[in-house]
Amino acid sequence: MRVHFVLVARLAGVDRAVPKAMGSPWRDVLVALGAAAAAVIARFGTAGVLGRVTAWQVAAASSGGRLLSPGWPGSAVGAGSNTSSP
Repeated sequence: MRVHFVLVARLAGVDRAVPKAMGSPWRDVLVALGAAAAAVIARFGTAGVLGRVTAWQVAAASSGGRLLSPGWPGSAVGAGSNTSSP
């Protein structure tokens, strides 16, 4: 999840630094989510089309609504392709 949000931050923002690892998986994800939200807000402004942009809106939109789904983000990578071995 951290890698996903860091990628969102890098794609939405120009010259964004990769957030430092905090030593805890959950803190790492939250810091990366904060960086992604900051990058989206910096690029598109504080007031989005439907109102104020929040970190949770960025998380939901960038994950396709599957943020808390089992297997995400692994299930999103290569979806539809058969990666099992014979």
